[in-house]
Amino acid sequence: MKVAIFMGSDSDQEIAGGALEILEKFEVPYGLEVTSAHRSPQRTINLIKSFEEKGAEVFIAVAGKAAHLAGFVAAHTIRPVIGVPVWDSTLNGLDALLSTVQMPKGVPVATMGLGKSGAANAAILAIQILSLKEPALRRKLKMHRAKMAAQVEAASKKNSEKLVTSFSIQTFGCRVNQAEAFLWADEFQKHGLKYEKDFFRSDLVIINSCTLTSRADSDLRAFIRKISSARPKAKLIVTGCYAERARQELIKTPQVWLVFSNKEKKELARRVISLFRRGHGENVLPFRSRALVKIQDGCNFRCAFCIIPSVRGRSVSEEKIKILARVKEFIKQGFKEIVLTGVHLCSYGADLKPRSSLLELLQEIEGLKGVPRLRLSSIDPRFLEPGLINHLTSSLRICPHFHLSLQSGSDRILERMSRKIKTKDYRRILSQLRQESPQASLGADIIVGFPGEEEDDFHQTCSFLEQSPLTYFHIFTYSPRPGTEASSWNQVDGKLRRKRAAILRELSKRKNISFRREFIGKECNAIVIRKEKDRASVLTSNYFKVSVPSCPYDERDEVRVRITSVDNELTAGEAAGHPKF
Repeated sequence: MKVAIFMGSDSDQEIAGGALEILEKFEVPYGLEVTSAHRSPQRTINLIKSFEEKGAEVFIAVAGKAAHLAGFVAAHTIRPVIGVPVWDSTLNGLDALLSTVQMPKGVPVATMGLGKSGAANAAILAIQILSLKEPALRRKLKMHRAKMAAQVEAASKKNSEKLVTSFSIQTFGCRVNQAEAFLWADEFQKHGLKYEKDFFRSDLVIINSCTLTSRADSDLRAFIRKISSARPKAKLIVTGCYAERARQELIKTPQVWLVFSNKEKKELARRVISLFRRGHGENVLPFRSRALVKIQDGCNFRCAFCIIPSVRGRSVSEEKIKILARVKEFIKQGFKEIVLTGVHLCSYGADLKPRSSLLELLQEIEGLKGVPRLRLSSIDPRFLEPGLINHLTSSLRICPHFHLSLQSGSDRILERMSRKIKTKDYRRILSQLRQESPQASLGADIIVGFPGEEEDDFHQTCSFLEQSPLTYFHIFTYSPRPGTEASSWNQVDGKLRRKRAAILRELSKRKNISFRREFIGKECNAIVIRKEKDRASVLTSNYFKVSVPSCPYDERDEVRVRITSVDNELTAGEAAGHPKF
């Protein structure tokens, strides 16, 4: 005998049957007796001793409240006791039961749910306790759980298939999120789900979130509210950095169906496909006009302002063979531009065995047959060696567009940020990029209003940006992120932060217009990124978004575009044939 079952009365037999069915299914020997601790205390004590002598290792007490009977048994044995209330649950102690191994001298007591299902759960828990010493029983329990999980998944899939035939994906934040979404969209369509660009017509909406700034957080929450209001029956899945940081908050959000942390992202596609697959998809629509490939994730550095290492972890490089396979697939699909993305691109390969580098990866990708033009997302100037710069600027395949994470033009602020670089190094790197690639767009991320930023620091940043060859910059008004070093420091006044941000954005606009005007009358290679009737929006290799009123080419096609005019908001051009390399 392994399990002893006490019932408070004969009428509890049906309830106890829930436990008996499970024990018999697992071939666990048990003993069953009716006894009352209140009316027959000595008999109950004798039964406890008798069952222990026969080898009972777990006791289950099925009674009205269960508290009295289970408590009495627990007072006269050192074995685990599980109470199953028939009509009222007042006994507590599940946590104690689960710590059986750590408390060999204690008397773990637990209560399960009411009725027959509660008794069945009690039996499963008893088997779990027994399996700690019995490998064969542990294997049976594992098989049982797998079978139950499969049944639940099958039932969920059956119900879901009636509701879900289409999906859409909303990405917030970085290119890495876009690259992940790109793969999901491809996989879902291959398994029969329809890609719907209009969120308000989609059955399933997947949101890849960002938490870089408080604005990113509020944008996500606003989007969830908007979709939930307009499409209340849509299933919402949230993943990404916000889901990593605020998982419990999202779980408690009524509109959100499932939450996947960054660590669980790899399971997202499999889970969605297992629930909603609808056969083999015939037509796979491209998620974007340009393909995106994630080559790296995470960051090993701890800048004082940045939450990313906390939500994405340490730097992890994708295996080179997988990256090359994805690039080949995108070449096969006809993409004319591939964007290589990562949280910290310059760290690529440092964690691989054998060790590799971003330069080596680029050289191998460029060696593939039919490789289209390549573009890099943001790169860290602290790790831009002269050899890498020379390759980036001389390659015929890499787009002349380089975006750097500078963050500030003040040495004092860079030191407070823990950036470990000087503005003189920025000047040297930018000078080399401009000298070796005169037509390249040079961009930068700049944080304004960082804690401790004085007026002089801000003027230094303004002067640095004005004198630099940068052609645009993305301005981020500093936003304290929970858990980061700088979040606990004295903050710059919010109104002053916004004022400084506006000044830098105006400076960026002036520099960008001036740079674009240098290309009036010149021709540039481009990709059609959007097409509406005859009008097209194209993206040049050096990152000009150009409006072409009459374009005979389709989305994703390469085109040669002649720049005809430039104003504050718009670069206009005309199609001038196929690109020249």
